[in-house]
Amino acid sequence: MKKFNPQIIFFHFNLICICFLCFSCRHSIDFTVLSGKKIKLQDSTAVFIFLNAECPICRKYQGEFYRLKAQNPQTNIYYVFCGDQKLEDLNVFCDYDSIPASRIVLDKQYELARKLNATVTPQAVIMKGNKTRYLGKIDDRFEKLGSSKPRASINYVNNALFSLSENEAVQIPFTQAVGCFIEPK
Repeated sequence: MKKFNPQIIFFHFNLICICFLCFSCRHSIDFTVLSGKKIKLQDSTAVFIFLNAECPICRKYQGEFYRLKAQNPQTNIYYVFCGDQKLEDLNVFCDYDSIPASRIVLDKQYELARKLNATVTPQAVIMKGNKTRYLGKIDDRFEKLGSSKPRASINYVNNALFSLSENEAVQIPFTQAVGCFIEPK
């Protein structure tokens, strides 16, 4: 009798997720930022970082969002807050990294989260040409709930953006995000 091997299930799960990414999100993405401007993504590269101002892991990333933008000045980066979150909490959270209202998306009805298959905060989704090119963790700092490294050794978002800027395929198109669940009502 063969022993149960959880790695096989994990491998198959990742393979299914990668296949799903390849065929998902071929439709255009439209949304409105906090400043009131309507955005329609075309062929440009865009990064969506799904956040929750109350999530402890999201809070630990404060300070990193400013660096992410500084390292990728040509990339459109949007910070998506799902559900009903207090505006004052969002302002405090976003002020920490100087995130302007033109980059904040309030996804009260979870429409963008559903379209982009976001399930956890923090979670990154990178789109190019109306296709999902990366879905998952920002970096490898949080491997599982309850434990973290002092510093990340792999930045998945920066690596994916570099590959896309070189017109190459993203080497790691999916990672399992760790954090607070996005729970649509």
